[in-house]
Amino acid sequence: MNWLSQFFINPGYAAAGIGLILLPILIHLINRYRYRRVRWAAMEFLLQSKKQNQRKLLLQQFLLLALRIGAVLGIVALIARPYFDPGQLQLLRGERSHHLVILDDSLSMQDRTGGKSAFEEGIAVVNRLAEEGARRSGTQTMTLLLLSKPSEPVLTQVSLDSPVLSDLQSRLEKLRFRHQPGNITTGLTEAVEHLRHPAASKTLHLISDFRERDWDQGKAYAAVARLLKDQEATINLIRAVPTEHENLGITRIDGDLHTAAVRVPLRLSCTVKNFGKQVAKDVSLIVSQDDRKLPLSIKFDEIEAGQELTQQFDVQFSEPGAHTLKVELPADSLEGDNSRYLAINLPTEHRVLIINGNPGDDEGLLAADALSPISGLTGFAPIIEDPEYLRRQPLDQFQAIHLVNVPELPADSLRILTEFVSNGGGLSWHVGPAVRPQFYNEQLFAGGEGLFPLPLSDIREFHPDVTNPAPDLLFEDHPIFKAFQGEDNPFVSQVKIDRYFAVPADVEIPDSTRIIGRLSNQSPLVAEKTFGKGRVIASLTSCGNLWNNWPRNPSYVLFWLELEKYLMRNPLPQGEHRTGEPIEVRVDPTEYRSLIEIRTPDPQGTVRINLTASKANEKPREAPIDSAAPDGAPFELHEQFRETDLPGIYRVVRYRQDDSTDLAGLAYNVPPEEGDLSLASNETLRAALEFEGTVRIQAASDLDWAQGKFAGQEVRDLILFLLAGLLFVEQLLAMKLSFHPNSSATSATRVSPQEARA
Repeated sequence: MNWLSQFFINPGYAAAGIGLILLPILIHLINRYRYRRVRWAAMEFLLQSKKQNQRKLLLQQFLLLALRIGAVLGIVALIARPYFDPGQLQLLRGERSHHLVILDDSLSMQDRTGGKSAFEEGIAVVNRLAEEGARRSGTQTMTLLLLSKPSEPVLTQVSLDSPVLSDLQSRLEKLRFRHQPGNITTGLTEAVEHLRHPAASKTLHLISDFRERDWDQGKAYAAVARLLKDQEATINLIRAVPTEHENLGITRIDGDLHTAAVRVPLRLSCTVKNFGKQVAKDVSLIVSQDDRKLPLSIKFDEIEAGQELTQQFDVQFSEPGAHTLKVELPADSLEGDNSRYLAINLPTEHRVLIINGNPGDDEGLLAADALSPISGLTGFAPIIEDPEYLRRQPLDQFQAIHLVNVPELPADSLRILTEFVSNGGGLSWHVGPAVRPQFYNEQLFAGGEGLFPLPLSDIREFHPDVTNPAPDLLFEDHPIFKAFQGEDNPFVSQVKIDRYFAVPADVEIPDSTRIIGRLSNQSPLVAEKTFGKGRVIASLTSCGNLWNNWPRNPSYVLFWLELEKYLMRNPLPQGEHRTGEPIEVRVDPTEYRSLIEIRTPDPQGTVRINLTASKANEKPREAPIDSAAPDGAPFELHEQFRETDLPGIYRVVRYRQDDSTDLAGLAYNVPPEEGDLSLASNETLRAALEFEGTVRIQAASDLDWAQGKFAGQEVRDLILFLLAGLLFVEQLLAMKLSFHPNSSATSATRVSPQEARA
């Protein structure tokens, strides 16, 4: 029976139907033996005539018998459904059919239809394929790849039979969808390598949800499809999702996390997108802080189709350390993008260093009061020191440094300050009467390569144009001036500038410098540049009351708070990351041990990792921690943790040499684009592949293709057409060979009873 299953969908009917071809022969023989020989003169005459046409009559009778046998075979074929493929000829030589299955396990396969996810539907499809292959034991092989890890096959060209089925089912039960997007190009490329092995026929089954975003961007599918054509493979695209569903997703949570401090309100923004095609109304979000639901909710009255809206909300933390925030949407068809996490690592306060170049004035004190008018109110803790502090104390404890009216710096202080900014620290300059332009131009500006963004000329008085009602200060669109945007801003209009440092007219401003503030006469007043990993801001007027009245204006406090936020570096990893991105840990071996803990969102997911040593600022390499680099460069401890598929908060615990610990949280969230559930049309799929061979697009609910017999490969239509023609010819021939008396002749020879008696 197995060999028949290679050619018929219903091999049992085919086997039974073979015996039916004897039926027309038996009927023919029975009819032949119904006659008795009776000698009759007239019949003898007819017999002589018959012998003259004997051969012709035999041929006609055999032809009629063959037509009737063919009709029986045609009816049997319609029931048994024969399946013909040129590759089946190779099966007779011992080769097998190879089914390569790629199962999409990306996040969007979590999309549910009727209580069943697309991924679960895909697993059911794999089971049906394997069961059908096992029915033809010894003739079918299967390779199973997951789209997330196509280089790690679940099965590799195993022969499908009953023992393999039980093992496959146990493996499929353990599979879970991933919280990451899949790479279709990588999956198809890996499939080509597996299909290079000889086989009677090769079929690539791609089980996916086929989202439009994955197939309408000119991906490199055509090149891979040509390789599949070279392998004489058939492509079978299996839709695990029948229809599109409406979906809302949280795409972003952010805020000025690096400025967060204890007991200081932190303003955050939450963005929700309507990926569906209908208006979403009365959308409410739940906010949880440190696993406790907050008595607040974020509400959107209406979100149009395709629209993305943002709302702000405030949270506050009473203790320093690692904190978590979670925002949730109501349940819908795709659960994975209904939640989003945020990790916030709070210090007790943010230390700010203000270097006052002239201890006799109050310039630095005014800046410190603006940053922290009351202790603990803003989260900033400024200290005021003289320039000598730069070389006496480590600067890593500060996130930003402000230099106020500093005449010049010693070479070692300048070197330390340069290293601080290069490593990500923020720096601002505020000039004054003590500043020496020659030092600034030669050592700090240094032809555009130094820490100061502009060259200085001389001190000038500012005389505003009385005919121009514009304010003295004109600001560009920049984060530190966001509170001053608008034409009629009362803050800016009341600020008056008396003196400022001019920029030489004959010196070209470097491309690395951006002018973000000017006087009304268009003279540069505030400039910005990036230096290494840090930012530098320079103000060409005084910080205090010496050259302007800005400290007496409310906008002064806003300016300093926004300036500090902009310049602050972020020493602790926080914010959000995408699922699948590795956690990279680098620590100083003189301060930390080589053992770290990573606590995953899974309650059982604590992992202990021993760090390996690598040279600082280079890729890690295998080397003992106590070894020295050839060039004497310091070593650091480094490791990567890649098992970050589960969304949530990952906590990294680092152990110091003094037995204390550091705990930092990392938020891992799903890629927001996975929330777009728009389906690609069949035309889009075919156009993306540009495949010259056979491409079939099937629904997972259709059982015919799962049996490996496709409508295009069956010959039902041809058989039906031939059967109709065969029956028509059979009827014509039967009529010709049968006896049909002429009605007119019969009536002419008929006599009445009276005539017979006469």
